[in-house]
Amino acid sequence: MVNRSTAPRSKLDWYKQAARASQELSHADFRVLMAIASYTDSNGSNAHPGKERLAANTGIHIKNLRRHLKALEESGWIMVEEAGGNARFKGAATVYQLTTPQRGVIVIPRGVMVTLEGESLLLPIKSFIRSY
Repeated sequence: MVNRSTAPRSKLDWYKQAARASQELSHADFRVLMAIASYTDSNGSNAHPGKERLAANTGIHIKNLRRHLKALEESGWIMVEEAGGNARFKGAATVYQLTTPQRGVIVIPRGVMVTLEGESLLLPIKSFIRSY
């Protein structure tokens, strides 16, 4: 899991960071990321293009799109603001927000056994964050 900063200073700053980090992403991931970014508001949020539209904009088959969206979310480049397509709002698109991955931070999920300096402990808190 990646710690992320959810509020880019400006969309232009976010684009600059994404361009510098583009070599860390696959070409398909980067295309999906830029397509989502093109649908956000000036704050980098409220993007709801829908999977069909993303597939059409990127040339990526809709069946493969889920894998790229998951990779972008896990790497800290996007965050799901509101999941779409549930029973209540059938056909509603997922709403995405642009985020910036924070480098140098390790997030360990709750309930994971961790060994620090020879001592093992089970973390009872929601998550443990350690900067290095």
